[in-house]
Amino acid sequence: EGIDLEVLKGASDYFGKTEIFLVEATVVSKHSKNDVVTVINYMKENGYKLFDITDLNRPFNPKVLWLIEMVFIRENGLLDSQKLVEYGV
Repeated sequence: EGIDLEVLKGASDYFGKTEIFLVEATVVSKHSKNDVVTVINYMKENGYKLFDITDLNRPFNPKVLWLIEMVFIRENGLLDSQKLVEYGV
């Protein structure tokens, strides 16, 4: 929990070779360096863009959005909508 950004930094050899990354990020935690904006910016800097949000996590009362799970795809990769149009999908 909360170390996805550190894991991504350690797996940087996979950038450009991997089509999809699933990443969890915090929304309201003031103490986490793994916040949504930081993760999105980091992935963009490494050639990936936000494709989908697969989970909205509200584990505590009040039910404030705490964590989200995001899907990032490689820009101009096989799943990028620009490429899908080119392939006629």
